[in-house]
Amino acid sequence: WLVNSFVVVGTVDAIRELAARDDVLTVEPDLRVDLIEPVQPEKSTPRGGYRGIGMAPGVDAIQAPRVWNELGIDGTGVIVGIMDTGVDGNHPAMADRWRGLFADPSECWLDNSGQGSPSFPIDNHYHGTHVMGTVTGQAPGDTIGVAPGALWIAANTIDQGVGTEFDNDVLASLEWFADPDGDPSTVDDVPCVVQNSWGTYEPLGYPDCYSYWWDAIDNCEAAGVVLTWSAGNEGPGSQTLRSPADRADSPYNAFSVGSTEHFAPYNISDFSSRGPSPCASGDVAIKPEVSAPGSDIYSAQPGGGYQYLSGTSMAGPHVAGVVALMCAANPDLDVETVKQVLMDTAVDLGTAGEDNTYGHGFVD
Repeated sequence: WLVNSFVVVGTVDAIRELAARDDVLTVEPDLRVDLIEPVQPEKSTPRGGYRGIGMAPGVDAIQAPRVWNELGIDGTGVIVGIMDTGVDGNHPAMADRWRGLFADPSECWLDNSGQGSPSFPIDNHYHGTHVMGTVTGQAPGDTIGVAPGALWIAANTIDQGVGTEFDNDVLASLEWFADPDGDPSTVDDVPCVVQNSWGTYEPLGYPDCYSYWWDAIDNCEAAGVVLTWSAGNEGPGSQTLRSPADRADSPYNAFSVGSTEHFAPYNISDFSSRGPSPCASGDVAIKPEVSAPGSDIYSAQPGGGYQYLSGTSMAGPHVAGVVALMCAANPDLDVETVKQVLMDTAVDLGTAGEDNTYGHGFVD
């Protein structure tokens, strides 16, 4: 229902017959992609990880602790989400704030890729647990999340098994995030922000400016969900953003995030994808929108441990956490205002003004 479409499985002749109908606008193949793996971090830890880091440097770099300590805002009262490989629901940094502990689990966890745990969040990879940790993780001795007071929900859309189609799962996940409890008269189940640390590009069979999901993205955001997107790890060349982060039909769509080091002067990460977008021209084509710490980021690992990872997948959740803090401060902010504030308050780095390396600058 989020978009006017159907999923069809049929023979080639049957699909051609459908495509010839006057009431069918277009027929698109349903492609499958693999997970975008993080790049090799400069710091690496054993898969068992360590504990007791205190404050994660990236969280400190964007000044999130000032919001907690000076304004008393830590994301409490807000729901955050990710579309990723899942989340380890037992991880000590996040276990007590899965919303499914306080609401119907079906509106707090979507086992979209069918990994055998329909009622409790799991992560059979590691990517999503790390991402969610940066959005909202906190445990004794470890503050790894930007909005450690927020409740979280998740869909494991990414990292499906062989033969599982990806496009339909993206549409289903966006629909779920727009209305997790399936009741359009309620809004207390709808997340403030959903981080998307994934994207497609040509080697995976997808063209630049792939628009198949755009209507669903717009309709999800119309329901009040801010969607943030990692730019991609194909830098340092120009026009290297993945889709849908390369979308540029307005100053706000899609809101893409580049990666920097987590220490001053916050130089851009070599791997961070750069603009401009090939999907537009003029100022609107400048990408990404903002940048955030993405190199050597310390966050959660399935099984209760921690690890360092690098990638724009690690940068995006810093921004999603900032959005959660903004929603806690003012729950009535609309999606475009949130994005505009993020751009207006970013610290300008690199070439003066908005540029195709840092965007508007380093998120603050």
